[in-house]
Amino acid sequence: MSKKFPLKVLHDLAQHRSEEATRALGSVMSEEQAMQNKLNLLLKYRDDYQEKFRAAIRSGMDPAGWRNFQDFLDKLETAIEQQRTALAQSRQATSVAKEEWRSRQSRLKAFDTLSDRHQQREQQHAARREQREQDEVAGLASFHARSAP
Repeated sequence: MSKKFPLKVLHDLAQHRSEEATRALGSVMSEEQAMQNKLNLLLKYRDDYQEKFRAAIRSGMDPAGWRNFQDFLDKLETAIEQQRTALAQSRQATSVAKEEWRSRQSRLKAFDTLSDRHQQREQQHAARREQREQDEVAGLASFHARSAP
């Protein structure tokens, strides 16, 4: 009878933690992508608004209109900088999550290797037992064949 892998509980725990790290990495990568998309949207909106501002200047603009455009562009720049900061933090979180994922994958791979080796040893033991049993049966059959009159 084959023996159970003695580190099965640790192997299962490593598997579970690896799956958790995979989910966490996926989540932070998704969040980072959302942050990048929002930044891209803000940048495009700023470019579009600047073009409207230039067009308004060409067609003539009063000082109040100028101030309104400028104030809004300043607020938009502030939002862009805040989004860049949030994106940088999100990238850092992704980097940390990737490292955690790599660590968990490495640990799981080590347990997989140990489990595979255990399984191979158990198969070798089973094959030897089977061979011994067949040799015994063949030996008994040979003995009975020689001792039969």
